[in-house]
Parts: sequence; structure tokens; C-alpha cells
Amino acid sequence: MTVKKTVITGFDLVTAYGDGLDKCWNGMLAAKSAISRVERFPTENFVSGQAAVIPGLRYHDGESLAFQMLKRLQSNIPEDACLFLATTVGEIDLLEKAVLSGGDGNAAHQLAFLGKCLKLWNLKSGRLVSAACASATLALARAAAMIENGEISCALVAAVDCVSEFAFSGFSALGAMSPEAAMPFDRDRSGLTLGEAAGIAVLMSADEAEKRGLSAYAGLTGWGNTCDARHMTKPDASGFYLAEAVGKALRKAEANPDDIGAIMAHGTGTLYNDEMETAALNIVFGKSGKPMYSGKFGTGHTLGAAGIIQAGMALKSLKTRQIPPQGNLRNPMPGAEKFLSTDIRPLTRERILSINAGFGGINAALVIENQTTGF
Repeated sequence: MTVKKTVITGFDLVTAYGDGLDKCWNGMLAAKSAISRVERFPTENFVSGQAAVIPGLRYHDGESLAFQMLKRLQSNIPEDACLFLATTVGEIDLLEKAVLSGGDGNAAHQLAFLGKCLKLWNLKSGRLVSAACASATLALARAAAMIENGEISCALVAAVDCVSEFAFSGFSALGAMSPEAAMPFDRDRSGLTLGEAAGIAVLMSADEAEKRGLSAYAGLTGWGNTCDARHMTKPDASGFYLAEAVGKALRKAEANPDDIGAIMAHGTGTLYNDEMETAALNIVFGKSGKPMYSGKFGTGHTLGAAGIIQAGMALKSLKTRQIPPQGNLRNPMPGAEKFLSTDIRPLTRERILSINAGFGGINAALVIENQTTGF
């Protein structure tokens, strides 16, 4: 069977920086945060009152926050695309409203949300991918695998999650939130800051893109995933399982660690995640390290949408040959020093690694590369 190499032919993103991929990218390059005071619900009883929220969204009024975000995305979506909807909490604000008003909460069901999205984009088939904070990355991987195997001709990966009182209360109760804006990989980090975002990526084989006269932004050539299966919220501190996921992605891409030009890290700013992620990257890259950054200093932790933001940043890095600085970094944590910088650095390799980790011990990795490499 001929392997069908997967390329990304369309992409759009909305974050607290604004509408469009460039808004987020420019914010990252400037190390500027989009985190602000939350006004859509009271926060005085929570650890933090800050989040990276998108202005203009209506809370508990008409459509869900997630659906409002998805409607703002623009791209040429093929009618034969299979939808892969990646989300953690989906339309959770509809359930909140139903609980508060004594209404029917069935409208907030994830499969009902999938149906809405199929109708929004006039698509006939779709799948729901809900794998905590690795949802978007695993959706991209699943779509690429099905394209490669000839099961589908093209895919639309849509990822979205919102800032809600439900999510705020949960992370606050866990003790995972920082009173101040998150400081990924900093020695003095104290937790995450929530954010919201939505993004879409159109995927198809390189041959199919050429047949349709479409240009490719980049190739999605490697993916891998593992599961610690040890604790509901705390990752395995050794980093072994995330390193295994990265190894699988590199082997799939027929690449080695030296081929990687930059790492789009998960980097939540929590004590446990950043420790585990740093340990994993030291296993893979050893003493040399690689240029790395986490954008959650600015976008907040967007849960299931985190991976779509990272994919978008990878596309911009490949195009501009730049690696954004690590924002909100004062003192790098032990083991992370060789990966981080507060300066913009040049991209000197054609491949970028994107990694995510989620509750339940889920680990996921992607290799995204220049479309001229291997095609």
C-alpha cells in the first residue's frame, strides 16, 4: 500500500489575542500576554481572577461560548472533509445555565455539539476526540493516520474550549491555578492560568492537495502517544512515557532528535507538568537541548485547544524561520535552562516537535515540517 503523506492546506485560529493566526503569533513574538481580569462570572472565591478570554463572547446568553468561537473561524473547508472535533469541556456553559435555571442539560451533550458543528460546516461525517489537554494533538494525529491509510480523502480538525465558571472552580479546587499569570518552566512557577481558544486545520494527502490545486502550509509527518495510567491528575515525574511518545513521533517522521529545530511545549506552569516535561525532553535531547517555548504565558491553558495553537505556531515558525521567546520567564527551572530563552531565536531545522500532556496520564507528540521536506 502506498503511504499518503499528510499536509496542512488550511488553518485559522481565534485566541484572546484576537481573530487570526497572525494576531497570536505577533503576541508570542513580542512576549506579550493576553491574560486579563475575568468579568463574565465572579472570581473572588477562586485562587485567581485572571484568564485569557476572548472579548465579545456572550456568556449564558444564546449560543455557547465554544460555538461562538468556532463560528468566527474562516477557511475553505472541502465538502467531503471528515470532521474531528477536539474538546475537553465543549459547551459546558450550556450545562451550567441549565443547572442554574432548572432546565434540560441534554443540550450540552458532546455528541449534540458534534452534530451542531457538522451542520455549521455542512459536513456529513465526524468524530469526537475528547482526551483532556491532548485532545487537539490526538485529533490531528488520528486524522493524519486515516488519510495516510486511505480511509478518508481529507479532514477538518476543529479544536475548542472555553473559560467557564465550571472549569475555574475545578482547577481552583485542585490547587492547580496560579494567583498571577502562569510562568511556564520558571523556578518560581505556582500553577496555570486558564484560557480559551478555537482553531481549525484542513488536512489531506499531498497528492490530493496537488490534485485540487491547493498549497500546503506544512507536512504532518510524525505522531505518537502513550499513557502513564498511574494517577488521575499527576503525571509520572520521570518523563519516561512522554519521552516514549516523542520517540514514536520521531520514528514515524523518520527523524532523529538532531533534526528537530524547535519544541512547542505544553508548559502549563504547574509544578508537576513542567517537571515531567523537562525530564522527558532531557531524556530525548540530552545535554544539547533544543530551542523551546510554551505559549501559555499569553494564551493561558486552553485545555483541548492547546495543541491546535501549538500547531499554528509551528506553521508560523516554519514560514518565518523564527522561534518566539519564552514569555514571563525570570529564572529557568533546573534542567530547562538549555531549552529556554527570552530572545527570539532563528529556526535552523525543517522540523518542529509539538507535545501535550493531559489528565489521566495522556501524552501526545507531533512532528510538523516544512512542506518541501519529504514531499
